[in-house]
Amino acid sequence: MPGENPHTRKLNFTFFYNRVVLGDNTILVTTDNVKTIYLNYDVLDYMVTRDENFCDQCMQDLNNLMRRATVISQTSEKQRNIFFGILLTKIEDRIKKI
Repeated sequence: MPGENPHTRKLNFTFFYNRVVLGDNTILVTTDNVKTIYLNYDVLDYMVTRDENFCDQCMQDLNNLMRRATVISQTSEKQRNIFFGILLTKIEDRIKKI
């Protein structure tokens, strides 16, 4: 949040960058040992499930991806700047086309 001391704030999430899986918008939420998966469906909609077997399989798959990805939320400022620089360039290019 603006004005928040970055050294004392609680880490609420971890942001990973993986060049292979940029198009996947799967969201896995774990709260009080309950896993919930949000899957992007039909562009604007999400399907939600708490099916234990499915959530466990997705967790294994996501853990595998995270091991191979770059953590850019806590470290790797250079990689984070590159990542967001690319996104900003794409936005600016699209605005120019309008």
